[in-house]
Amino acid sequence: MPKTNPSQEVALADYAGSTRTALHTSPPLASTLFSPSASDATRNFGQLCHQLSHPTIILTHVGPPPSLNSFTLPPATPTPQYLLVRNFISLATIMSDAPPYRLINTPGKGFGLFATRRIAVGELIIREKPIFVANSVTTIEAAVASLADAEKAIFWGLSDSFTPDHPTAVGVFKTNAIPAGPTPDSAGIYKVASRLNHSCSPNACHAWAGLTGQEVVHAITDIPAGTEIVVSYHYHMRSREQRGKELASSFNFICHCVACTGPLDPASDARRERFHDLNISRLTLSHFDPPGALRRLHERARLLVAEGLHDLGTYSVIFNDASHIAADCADYAMARRYAGLAYGYRRVAEGAETESTMDLLADYRNPPSASNTIPRRAGRLFPTICDGCGAEAQGGFKGKKATGGGCGECHCGVWCSKACKLAHAASHKPICEAIQGAKSEVVKVVAKAGRQVSREEEMLGAAQGRMRQAGCPTQ
Repeated sequence: MPKTNPSQEVALADYAGSTRTALHTSPPLASTLFSPSASDATRNFGQLCHQLSHPTIILTHVGPPPSLNSFTLPPATPTPQYLLVRNFISLATIMSDAPPYRLINTPGKGFGLFATRRIAVGELIIREKPIFVANSVTTIEAAVASLADAEKAIFWGLSDSFTPDHPTAVGVFKTNAIPAGPTPDSAGIYKVASRLNHSCSPNACHAWAGLTGQEVVHAITDIPAGTEIVVSYHYHMRSREQRGKELASSFNFICHCVACTGPLDPASDARRERFHDLNISRLTLSHFDPPGALRRLHERARLLVAEGLHDLGTYSVIFNDASHIAADCADYAMARRYAGLAYGYRRVAEGAETESTMDLLADYRNPPSASNTIPRRAGRLFPTICDGCGAEAQGGFKGKKATGGGCGECHCGVWCSKACKLAHAASHKPICEAIQGAKSEVVKVVAKAGRQVSREEEMLGAAQGRMRQAGCPTQ
């Protein structure tokens, strides 16, 4: 273990009766972070350490509250002044800035990123700024010409699926660029993220984090060690044949993912095509049959489950649509429930820094109500629909035997029975934790009025007060 001096020790104090733990470090660098669970705390702490270039973080003494614990940091390590996390007292782990992936060249497929350890759902895998961003043929060629030699080597080391024998700047860019930047038609080339391969059954999701100007990649399901980390380049809820045509047209390659190899699966094709058709019919039904549109949204969610897909971003879109439909019919309690689910799924899929996550957080914190919404189709009766099997009941699932009910933690999930609730408990857990974390999420939310709101200073002040009560220094 590297030697440290007192200015590099981090005191971990737990406050009696408090659900939060504070870290005081030196030199000061104001930063706050909240986590709804121990596992999320581990993940977020590791992300922050990686962001600040911490070589190694070791939790050395773990005990029940109110014991004093400490971290050991390498010399000259930049550290945050305040790091607020929940349930951190129960952790015993070694955090390292080594990325959870390695680049491997596989026969017949080329380079790809493979997990070096188990990656948990919602964990940040990659965070990086683009080498360059472009939005037209002219800007692509100009950007490549202006790159430094090291960056040019990275760029020309990527494949060109359009003219593989004679790579061109445009071909390499079209093959490997990821949507990025402030405009919809902007895309960027990345040292690491551009190495992510496509799958029609992805296990990761990339998104542009406008707050930091970086691309972030999160796991959307647990990824075992040795598994390739894959994202989806294209809309993949079509039949295998249709997906193949669209990928060939857009990227000029044949997909060899698990969903596109082996014997044809008519049931899989039928589920994906049904999902696609329901999206079209939902847009029409939401105007003259809102309850019917809500049923179709839930059917789309069940189709994703039946297909074994973990498209958390798509779940978010589904429940965001449901929230707007319910609000439009003045069912504000149901609108808030769906707004919470929409935020929870998006938060796990993309993290806290993307514009879509912040918008959904604002919607959940300030849900539709009679005071801020003019319903266009008030008076419609919505059934309560089980998030698991799709069973329906007017007024919710109740009864003397307590055969069903909602999640008592996030108050957003609803199931028709205890069996259904237990069957979906594992998949709901990370979403539930994200929704609970919305109460203390430290992000700047751009309000609809154009005003930026942040509770960070207020929370930091409260943390300092708690630290003083615990006898910890605050300067």
